[in-house]
Amino acid sequence: MDIEASSYCNNITYDEKLRNKVNSDLILFIVPMSIYYALIYTSLLLFHTDSMTCLIGYQLISLASVYVISRVLKVNLAEMYFNDQYNALLKNTVIFISIALLMFGTSRVFIATPPLFAAGIIGSPLLEELLFRGFLFNFLKNTVKFMPVVVFIDSLIFSVAHCAYTGDSQTLVIVFLIGIFSCYLRYRYNSLIPCTYLHLLNNLGVFLR
Repeated sequence: MDIEASSYCNNITYDEKLRNKVNSDLILFIVPMSIYYALIYTSLLLFHTDSMTCLIGYQLISLASVYVISRVLKVNLAEMYFNDQYNALLKNTVIFISIALLMFGTSRVFIATPPLFAAGIIGSPLLEELLFRGFLFNFLKNTVKFMPVVVFIDSLIFSVAHCAYTGDSQTLVIVFLIGIFSCYLRYRYNSLIPCTYLHLLNNLGVFLR
């Protein structure tokens, strides 16, 4: 009887933890994303500006909101980036991408337009991957629990968010496909680092055209 009671209590504790995690992921996705896009559209509608300098500020505000909310909800953000199994691979990835950036990106993008580099190549990958492949992905994984559907919904929301901002329907398809591969990297390596660097390289390639 004591064993059954203990098992029942453990199940309740697990369910409560899972429910709390799901709620935390949902809040950490919706609130910062709402702040980010509200600031963008307010600038476009009221002030008719979409400057990269403003975008940097919006990204910093949204990232700050992630930090504050995560502290309040006691969410460990580092767990989404680092894990023991792939630490060596991730460190090598960081080194490789850093060298690639120095070779191909900085001379043409950073030196010419620092705000473009900061907002488009650093800020967007960090913020968007944290929101979409971090909190949204975790939320869907723990609620939908069927990975193909998780990947589809995550990628669709990611692409619609970009399409709404750019107003380009072609962007919907391209970003949707990038979203699918990013979700695969997130699932495969259980880390945000590979998909963040994929996003970074994609944006760098766009700006270097």
